[in-house]
Amino acid sequence: MSKTKKVTRYVAVEKASGPIRFTLMNDMMFHMVMSKSKRALKGLICALKGLREKDVKSVKLLTPIDYNEVLHKFIVMDVRVEMNNAEILDIEVQIGNEYDWIPRSLLYLCRAYDNLEAGEEYENTKPATQVGILDFDLFPEHPEFYAKYLMTNVKNGNVYTPDFALNVLSLKQIDLATEEDKQNGLVYWAKLFKATTWEELRHLSEGNAVFMEVTEKMAKSNAELKQRALLEMHERYLHDYASIKGHLARAEKELRRQKRENRKQAQEIERLRAALEKKEKRS
Repeated sequence: MSKTKKVTRYVAVEKASGPIRFTLMNDMMFHMVMSKSKRALKGLICALKGLREKDVKSVKLLTPIDYNEVLHKFIVMDVRVEMNNAEILDIEVQIGNEYDWIPRSLLYLCRAYDNLEAGEEYENTKPATQVGILDFDLFPEHPEFYAKYLMTNVKNGNVYTPDFALNVLSLKQIDLATEEDKQNGLVYWAKLFKATTWEELRHLSEGNAVFMEVTEKMAKSNAELKQRALLEMHERYLHDYASIKGHLARAEKELRRQKRENRKQAQEIERLRAALEKKEKRS
């Protein structure tokens, strides 16, 4: 007697319609989906690394988060993963350009590469790649969909090591995807991040088990009261944080302006005092 293949029902996403309240570009939503679904995490890694599913034997999330903690302090929502017990990937979504991504990504990469246990030999250091999924152009003068950076010799281009890498996936440049990007599924992933309605998300995910699982996890998190409340509070916290940061920047700018003005006034006072002293000496 043959066994009937079990068909997975994605109930939450079947019920969802209209605009998506929290998309995959929300950093907490991204972390929630990737931490709750190894299938989704493995699928994203395969696309980013150009691997087949069978090449990824294991994935281990190294950055689990107590989501209640993020309501009280700023926490980076990076997804750091150990793949096949042999390589570290640090993946982060960044929507707005705060003009600090280059030093930030380097810091994340250095932390990921610093993966030796006490007493281990340097040769046991695992390769590390930092992947920024950005909704802005890091280098507007050099637009690219998926860029890969390595340390190289500035004279001859010789690669210092392939084990210390920075990759940037630009959600603004999907039209510049190469044939390799399309074959690896990166274009579909990019469109999942950019999707704004459940209808669009279902259309993109149709026939793909990994994408359907991503969509289902998103639908459940958007629908479940506790998770939605966490997402809303985190969003408010980020808005408040950005507002305070903006006010601080403007206040510091005004202070610098006042200091420049005070210096000019002080210089003018000194000039007038010197002129007065000169007049007094002549009289």
